[in-house]
Amino acid sequence: MNNEMDAYQLLTRQAEKSSWRNWPAASRAVLPVMARERSAACLPVWFPSVVYIEPTNACNANCVFCPRRVMTRPVGYMDLTLYRSIVDQVAALGPSELRLFHYGEPMLHPALPEMIRYAHERGLVARFQTNGLVLTRERIAELLDAGMNYIGVSVNGLVARDYEAIRPGHSFETLTRNLLLLREGVQASGTPCHIHLNAHVDREEVQERDADIRSFKKHWLTVADSLSISGLSLYDRIAVVRRGEVSETALEGLPRRPDGEVACAEPFDRMVIKWDGRVSPCCADYDGRLILGDVTHQRVEEVWNGAEAQRLRGAVKERRYTEVPLCRTCPKFYSTSYNVVFVRRKFTDARSPRQELELI
Repeated sequence: MNNEMDAYQLLTRQAEKSSWRNWPAASRAVLPVMARERSAACLPVWFPSVVYIEPTNACNANCVFCPRRVMTRPVGYMDLTLYRSIVDQVAALGPSELRLFHYGEPMLHPALPEMIRYAHERGLVARFQTNGLVLTRERIAELLDAGMNYIGVSVNGLVARDYEAIRPGHSFETLTRNLLLLREGVQASGTPCHIHLNAHVDREEVQERDADIRSFKKHWLTVADSLSISGLSLYDRIAVVRRGEVSETALEGLPRRPDGEVACAEPFDRMVIKWDGRVSPCCADYDGRLILGDVTHQRVEEVWNGAEAQRLRGAVKERRYTEVPLCRTCPKFYSTSYNVVFVRRKFTDARSPRQELELI
């Protein structure tokens, strides 16, 4: 720990003297690693490892489990001037990873390619997650031209019947066609772009759905560089969450882990900036219940190091979650999360899908 503190103090002093982008390569390389390690241990760092920026909370789907169904905050689109200001400030602080999504479909924002381009010009990694419903040849070309090098797609269902039940009104066949266009566009452009697909299944059903999991892997071998399967329900055996309705009343009587058994690094690791500039510390805060600041009239650094953020970090580090209303309905208290990832050893040609996936 002393060595870690010494390294952190050394880098802090270096940051006070010059921008991290002017540092020697070795210092630049160690900075994001150190930040993630410190935040995992609930230790402070002067910049967030991850910054979620919500281009919009509008969506063209109505997934049965999504809390957007009960969202009360206004629907809107981030102003590009505000976005550029945020990125400039984030880039000045440190090598944060930008995730250009939150609650909504980011591809509905007409300036998404420009957002990606601007982030890369400022030396930041920029990724986003989409439902894949508006992937057209033209849109794919715009994104690749902007420098898109990673795209995550929420497939949701393992097989067609799951997909069409979870995402009513949309067909599995259309999604497949769109994602094949994506793979073709990436390969034709010669641009290195990692395609990741994610599906959901109830954790309790994983073993009995082994055949469907195998079908999912086989179906998407012609498209994805990596796949993941994670739990659909936020809480074990709580059907109400499928309608996006999670409340303390709904959780009454269910087994809850004691505060002392649950660790959370999110307030130390990330900030979530909603389309209107308000800042939350948690990805699960779909309705903006816990707001730490507002970057329309505050600096990003001011919010990150502000009194509200410090107060929250103190409560979380000491595991006094009951003092934080948003934390009381956190899934970590009621279920065990899981995420299985499959990656290709090497992707070659979409017409030659016989490569095996490696489980990691």
